[in-house]
Amino acid sequence: MVAVVMVLQRLEGLSDREAVDRFTFDARWRYAAGAGGWDVGRAGFAHTVLVDMRERLRRSDRPDRIFEVAFAAAREAGLLGRRQVLDSTPLYDAVATMDTVTLIRSAIRGLLKTAGPDLSRLLRAALSCADDYASAAKPVVDWDDPATREALVDSRAVTDTPC
Repeated sequence: MVAVVMVLQRLEGLSDREAVDRFTFDARWRYAAGAGGWDVGRAGFAHTVLVDMRERLRRSDRPDRIFEVAFAAAREAGLLGRRQVLDSTPLYDAVATMDTVTLIRSAIRGLLKTAGPDLSRLLRAALSCADDYASAAKPVVDWDDPATREALVDSRAVTDTPC
């Protein structure tokens, strides 16, 4: 089930949270993953399951096996022709960076919310990033560019790097 969600996630270019939401609330994804429709009840899992699965795959002898099987099944079904199925390997770093940034932003938002107005003002002054942390949305950057992704993560971790 998780493997199917990972393949659909790559095809649609979704974050981990978006993919889990799509699986949880879209009957087409549920049927594709073998979870059934709404008659079965609510099906879902935490987005961190996808993070863990990607890491386990990355450390394995065949990290691309899920996508190799999906590619072979698409070929057998005659779904491959003039259009090519894209190799999702280059997306791994972009998705991992997006999830890292999401986690960092979420933690900072939570800290600022819990800190109260006075301490929150002091914390905001100490942050080197111009991000207001008001929204859970990901920053709009070129996620395909490794240098841009690295600079974005550095801006959250290094105090002398501007956002």
